[in-house]
Amino acid sequence: MGNVLAGAERQAAMPSPISQSDPHILPPRRGGHPTREEAARLGSHILRHAVESFCQHGYDGTSMDALARQAGVSKRTLYTRFPTKGDLFMASVAFIVDSGVWPVVPEEPGVPVRESLTRCLCGMLDAALDPFVLTLERILLADIGGQLSDSSQRLLEAFERGVDLIQAILERGIETGEIEVCDTRWLAGALLELAVSSPRHRIMLGQLQQPTAAVKRQEVERCVAALVR
Repeated sequence: MGNVLAGAERQAAMPSPISQSDPHILPPRRGGHPTREEAARLGSHILRHAVESFCQHGYDGTSMDALARQAGVSKRTLYTRFPTKGDLFMASVAFIVDSGVWPVVPEEPGVPVRESLTRCLCGMLDAALDPFVLTLERILLADIGGQLSDSSQRLLEAFERGVDLIQAILERGIETGEIEVCDTRWLAGALLELAVSSPRHRIMLGQLQQPTAAVKRQEVERCVAALVR
């Protein structure tokens, strides 16, 4: 993988909800073996720095030694946890997915199912357009040799998780009589593709500018109106 993505990756090196959720300062600990909580906190700390490095410098431009210095950990600590850069990248993708790529929209009494779908899909579109998510996906698309295929699988798992969330809302709509009986699994996948995946791919290809919140909602409402009966 070359550095053809460098410009886009540098643009992505901006604050993200994923990176803002925890300070980048490694918390001090007492001597001796770390507790399980301290070990988990250290892993998250390293991965936050790794995500930023991959987004800012690309896959080829990310150095394990430089990352250890940036994160304030020893090379031994870094390589013990992540023996190769490929391992570190796959862990970074898993970290983003497990941190909650998709928002969970709680059930609100009195809110129509179509509005719940619209809110859920708008939240998913926001998450899918997060600069960190976009850049890591660009790196995967440039993975000509397929060495990062395990990370691609994690993103597919995230897609299926999103389908699960939408399907649950659709099934609630059928139970309340707000929407017609349908193949909820197929419809959930179609909604996610049309309202989230399609605009994201167009943005990645430079065919579409980042939309405003109002435009996002308008487009999502059109998708829901077109597919949900």
